[in-house]
Amino acid sequence: MSVDVKRGETLPIHINMTFPALPCQVLSVDAIDMSGKHEVDLDTNIWKLQCEPMYAFSWKEWKSRLHDVDSSEKKHEHKFDADAEEMIKTVKHAMENGEGCRVYGVLDVQRVAGNFHISVHGLNIFVAQQIFGGASNVNIVPTEYRYLSKDVLPTNQFSVTEYFVPLRETDRSWPAVYFLYDLSPITVTIKEERRSFLHFITRLCAVLGGTFALTELNNVLRSNSFKTSP
Repeated sequence: MSVDVKRGETLPIHINMTFPALPCQVLSVDAIDMSGKHEVDLDTNIWKLQCEPMYAFSWKEWKSRLHDVDSSEKKHEHKFDADAEEMIKTVKHAMENGEGCRVYGVLDVQRVAGNFHISVHGLNIFVAQQIFGGASNVNIVPTEYRYLSKDVLPTNQFSVTEYFVPLRETDRSWPAVYFLYDLSPITVTIKEERRSFLHFITRLCAVLGGTFALTELNNVLRSNSFKTSP
C-alpha cells in the first residue's frame, strides 16, 4: 500500500442505465464535486436513446395524478410559460406511448469526492416526486496491478451501499438517482512475482525431509511394537 499522490488526473465513470417508463426529454445527468465544479444536463460523451415500450404503461394513473396537480396548481395559482407547457404536452404523449430511455456514456470526473445524479426536469414537481428517489454510496480504492513484464494496469476497486428515500407530498425537492463517490487516499498495489529456483529447492528439501522423518518415526514405532510382543 502507498499514499495516492495522483494529481490532475480524471476518473472515468461508465454509466449504462435504462428507465423503462421515463421519456428522454425529462432526464438530466448532473455532476458536482468537492472542488465546486457543477455541471448540469451533461451531453459530452453522454447519450440518451429512446427505448421501445417494454410494458403497458398505466396512463390513467398518471392522468389522475396530473388532474390532482392541476387542481393544486389552480389553488396556488401556479402558471407555466409556453416552453414549459409544450414540454408537458410532449412528456404526456411520450408517457402515454410508454416510452423509456437508456442513458449511457462516460463521465470524466476529478479525483475528489462528489456525486453525479440522474434527475427529472421539465415535469411538474408534484408529478416528478412520484417517479423515483434513491442513492448509492460508492467507496473507491485506487489499485495498481504490476506484472512481470513491468506493465502497470491502474484501476479501482469499489464497494457500494444502496438506500432509498421515499419522498413525501410536502417535499419540494426533485427526485433523482444519486451516486455519491469518495476516493481512498491509499493506493493498493498488487504485484505479480515469480519465485526463484532456490525457493523451489528449499520447499522440495522441506518436503523430502518431512517425508524421511515420518518414515523413520514409523519404523521406530513398528520396531518397538515387535519387541514388546509376547
